[in-house]
Amino acid sequence: MPKGFEGGPDNVPPAEQDPKTKALGHIEMVRQQCAVMGFNDAEWGQLDEIRRQLEEDEISPEEAERKADGVFNSKQDYH
Repeated sequence: MPKGFEGGPDNVPPAEQDPKTKALGHIEMVRQQCAVMGFNDAEWGQLDEIRRQLEEDEISPEEAERKADGVFNSKQDYH
């Protein structure tokens, strides 16, 4: 997981957010970390799909965070 995440929407600490809101914030944080690294050909679509799956309750918040971390870790391995 990328470092520096101290709160989600409206700076509510992660421990006080519902799991879905926390996972959505986590996905956006991963998106920002990927943006800093540049060359985001596949990552945007992958993160959008994870977000869609979470919003439609196809995956759990925990799975969404794991998948988003996987996108970030793959990008780190590539660069």
